[in-house]
Amino acid sequence: MCTQRHRLVSPLICLGLLLFSTATAQAESSMGLHGGSASASVHIRVVVPPVVRVLQDLHPRLLEVTPEERLRAEQKLVVSTNMRRGFCLDLRNNVSPASHWRLRLVGGDAVEITPQGDGYRLCGSRQGLYTLVLEHDFLPSKPEGIGPGVPWPIRTELTML
Repeated sequence: MCTQRHRLVSPLICLGLLLFSTATAQAESSMGLHGGSASASVHIRVVVPPVVRVLQDLHPRLLEVTPEERLRAEQKLVVSTNMRRGFCLDLRNNVSPASHWRLRLVGGDAVEITPQGDGYRLCGSRQGLYTLVLEHDFLPSKPEGIGPGVPWPIRTELTML
């Protein structure tokens, strides 16, 4: 840039240009604030909220009498949870006392079923997707307040562990 062909250019300007270009190259390559090297760190924290959801709750709209003169119904529940310790689900009888109602698991994933107050507690011990097929049997065959044509009497409540 500063050669003899450019005799009109002041030697001081050439010197300034050379110093400026060298200093710029050094600053971009290795110099940080106060002469130290430049570095940075980023801390990312992802928080996944605990979730327990009933994805499906299939049951008859109305109870019917079986050929054996019993009130029996099947319910299919699909529950999803991302909680490591699993979930609990309470089933409560809105119509008759719990002593007139029996529940058993007839298919799907294994869960713990415990009688509790006016219903049952179902607990799964891991995270993931659960499919439960439950059989409800209302005893005796014609308990007070329960009969054919009665709307579904069971209420489902989720509990997080």
